[in-house]
Amino acid sequence: MACGAAGSTVDDPTKVEQVWAEAFAHSGPALVETVVAPNEPTIPGHATLNQAWHVAKAPVRGENYSKSSIKTVLADTVRENI
Repeated sequence: MACGAAGSTVDDPTKVEQVWAEAFAHSGPALVETVVAPNEPTIPGHATLNQAWHVAKAPVRGENYSKSSIKTVLADTVRENI
């Protein structure tokens, strides 16, 4: 704990809820570092169709996203917007 801030790292999906609960229970500021797959696209949880489209076009621009990541983003976006 530096400067009164709590800090945690979570790299196990089964522990995310626990780490976040601890961070919110802290009486001061808290920082949670979340480790994700290196090629997971950075896109908001509630992406618009336009945002998902730009992520889908990323491999054409040479960005290194896996096909499964792109399919997941597009499927989630369609499901949220229908």
